[in-house]
Amino acid sequence: MRRVRVLMQDERPCEFQWKRRRVTVESCVDYWSEQGRWWDGEKRRLFFLVQTERGLFLLCRNAGEEVWYGKPVQ
Repeated sequence: MRRVRVLMQDERPCEFQWKRRRVTVESCVDYWSEQGRWWDGEKRRLFFLVQTERGLFLLCRNAGEEVWYGKPVQ
């Protein structure tokens, strides 16, 4: 996964930067969270599957943190 900048609106991604280009989110297809191995100090991770003009992307971040990661979904 690649580090990306994400702009949020109403607690959902509305735009992100991918390879130095601004990508607009057309819709949020799905979202979920997964608990990491808490006994190893891993945090809960938030996932968003979004539809854009460039296709489907998976965006994620650790709960309580602002660093986002993303990748296109094949």
